[in-house]
Amino acid sequence: MPILHGMGTRGPVSKKAYENKKAKGVGPPPAYISKEAAVHYNTLAESIIDRLEPEDEHILAQCAQAMAEIALSNHKIQTEGMVTENSQGECVSPWMRARDLAHKGFHVASSRLGLSPADRYRLIGSLAAPEQSGGPSDFDKEHGNDSA
Repeated sequence: MPILHGMGTRGPVSKKAYENKKAKGVGPPPAYISKEAAVHYNTLAESIIDRLEPEDEHILAQCAQAMAEIALSNHKIQTEGMVTENSQGECVSPWMRARDLAHKGFHVASSRLGLSPADRYRLIGSLAAPEQSGGPSDFDKEHGNDSA
């Protein structure tokens, strides 16, 4: 059996040619998210299209669904109030917990997508975070601590 050199796992195609054929962006909203989330999905996809790969579709869908759940929860809290009554008396509205869980889901998904500047610096390893000045602060200067 002859030994083939330099073919790798993709065959005789160079790695560079393979990478250039990868599609940028994501497809339409998946069917498993709500109609409201689909609107958020499209808005988010348009705003960060230059950073999206097809593999990001699931994370984008999670982020959009969380945004829709936050909006619904906030609407219910505004109309029904933060406190509700049940058989044991007054209690915190279940929409409060739903909103908090949706916020956590949004935070996780949005950081994975790099929606905030801090997340973008973390995701793009070649860029260094903005450097902090090493000099004394205005407070230190005013109080004679110039060496800090």
